Order: sequence, then structure tokens, then C-alpha cells
Amino acid sequence: MKTVIKLLDDLEALGIDKAKLVMDRGCYSKANIDALLGQHLKFLIGIRIDIKLVRTILLNYMAEPQQFQNYDDNRGVSGITVMTEWAYEQVLPYKKRYHPDQAASLSPSVLQW
Repeated sequence: MKTVIKLLDDLEALGIDKAKLVMDRGCYSKANIDALLGQHLKFLIGIRIDIKLVRTILLNYMAEPQQFQNYDDNRGVSGITVMTEWAYEQVLPYKKRYHPDQAASLSPSVLQW
């Protein structure tokens, strides 16, 4: 995800403030999806078909991609779009907790982050 953030920073420096990301399946992870959603980015990401989430959803739609109306002559591929729910979890950038009762026993350098 750090690479994507760096890329977006570079695009912003070039005056491009909106971007739609297209990423391969190597970028797929819950943490990456949560980070992209947390940044309100638009993205399309490939995903391996053997992941449980995909298999569960695809079982309901197995016949649809092969139907004529789902075939694109220009690209020579069939496909469908399925909207799903995502269990988004916001990860806060700070995880350290301050305990006033323990602060007196810690050295000042330990309290610095």
C-alpha cells in the first residue's frame, strides 16, 4: 500500500488529483482493500478465483458469464459484475496507549513516539 500512496503523491504533484487504480491480484489483501476504501479511492483489483469469498459468490452466478449478453466481441471475453458487501475495518495509525499510572515509572525517552 505504501507504493500506491507514493504513486498518488507523485500524481498529485503533477496536478492529477483524481485517479482510478487498476491493480493485479498480487495487490489483493484485506489490509490493502481496507486502506484503499479508507482513502476513498476508486479501484479495480484482480482476485484469485480459489479464494473462499470468490468461490462463494461465483457459485450463484456460474452460468451468467457464458450467456451471450455477457460476451464482449471487441475484447473476446465474457464477464459479469457482482456487487458485494465488504467488512471494512478502519485501521488507526496509532496503536500505543497512554496509561497515566505507568507514566511515572517510565523514562522520558520511552514516552516519546
